[in-house]
Amino acid sequence: MATANNPSEGFKKLTEGFHTRKVLYLIGHGYFPEKEQSPFDAYLSLIDINKSNVEIRAKQFAELGPRARFVFLNSCWLGYGAAYGRDAYGFPFSILGSANSSCLVSAMSVDIEFAHCFSKMVLKSIFQDGIDRSTAITKELRRCIQSPQKPEWNTPYYWAPYFFYGDFRPL
Repeated sequence: MATANNPSEGFKKLTEGFHTRKVLYLIGHGYFPEKEQSPFDAYLSLIDINKSNVEIRAKQFAELGPRARFVFLNSCWLGYGAAYGRDAYGFPFSILGSANSSCLVSAMSVDIEFAHCFSKMVLKSIFQDGIDRSTAITKELRRCIQSPQKPEWNTPYYWAPYFFYGDFRPL
């Protein structure tokens, strides 16, 4: 596990070298551009406890490309992408295009409590239970939806934002 004191240092650590991690989990605020802008202008805003901020654009991610077998980008709106002819733009394509084998992204706003619980459950299923990525995601979404402690989680607002792309096999 790599840690950093601020977002700029953290992203620099992620992009150094060409070693591949099993999982890269990024959580922050996602911003998708207005219709007249390119999906490559989407960015992830990472903020640390000292209120330092760094914006990571989809294009930067594609060029600098931290490598992982599974990238979990848990932030609002960054699951969108677009294809124009033979070119594809946006975070899902930037992630997969920079030699990452799979990604889980959110295409809409996410509830912070649900996102936290869901991400812990998915990563536990993958690492402790050895379940493949797509099965772990499906299993844990169903568990959240059927949670008697949180009956509101059965509405699409909570679980519908997530999209999985890429290799589904176990890590």
